Amino acid sequence: MKDIKDVFDCLDEATQRHSYSCYDRAIKYASTHCSDDLLLNLPIACLYHDVGKIDYLDLVTECGPLTESERHLINYHPINSYLICKEYGLDEHICKGVLLHHDPNMKFIAKLLDEHPHINSNVLKGVTAADIELATCISMIDITDALLENRPYRKSMSYRDASVIFANNFPDRAFEFINIA
Repeated sequence: MKDIKDVFDCLDEATQRHSYSCYDRAIKYASTHCSDDLLLNLPIACLYHDVGKIDYLDLVTECGPLTESERHLINYHPINSYLICKEYGLDEHICKGVLLHHDPNMKFIAKLLDEHPHINSNVLKGVTAADIELATCISMIDITDALLENRPYRKSMSYRDASVIFANNFPDRAFEFINIA
């Protein structure tokens, strides 16, 4: 494949729809902030944050909840997304935001990296505060979109229920929900 867009085009329809929706939410969110970094990088990072699911299409297209072993496999998609983004020359800052989008505080990613055959945890040594902020923003947008939109395995949640879950996941940033939803 010549371009990361070619990889993206191979994703299932639901993942593409989610990624486009996250891209739109990222533009809306970034426009409410003064940071040039967010304006430039957040929409691109949100568009490609799930490109690593290409290796798990059989799992992400299933209806119903994932088993524990399937959930363990799908937890690797941020690492695969990082590797794909790197391979296709996306900015390292975007790549690290994508890598950390499910774990901005880096509590679990190091263990997953140690288990992954194509990468090691040394990638975390160069993580900056800006990388963590980008990952946190991707995570907030990803969660919001996942809660408010229909998914293959469940119906969308109400705005109120989604805002409660968002506040539980981002207690210091609960007020941001309105800028994303």
